[in-house]
Amino acid sequence: MNTGWLSQVAVHLVQGWVSCYTRGLPAAVCEARRQEIDSDLWEHQRHGAVYDRAPTETAMEVLARLLMGIPADLIWRWEMGRWAQQAQRVEETPAAAGESREKKWRTQPANKLALRSGSW
Repeated sequence: MNTGWLSQVAVHLVQGWVSCYTRGLPAAVCEARRQEIDSDLWEHQRHGAVYDRAPTETAMEVLARLLMGIPADLIWRWEMGRWAQQAQRVEETPAAAGESREKKWRTQPANKLALRSGSW
């Protein structure tokens, strides 16, 4: 078996999984996660080379980390999904609130808008 091929398969499986569980998140979040995982894969492979591990062993470790890391990835995805929804609500809220205040300002009779002396 070609060990280079096994390493490539392991890396592609991890990258495919990352693409799968980051789908639907903001592009910047997806890209940051992909870069983080790519860096981790690179470090893992270099660590194996430095300590003279067989490429097959390193590839099997990557596959094991992929499988064992799925629960943590799903939790991360859930948290990021909640964060993205909250961030979207916050972005929408000021505009909606500003529009509401402006609409209220335009529809209120002038006498209700005027400050009365001593009303501070």
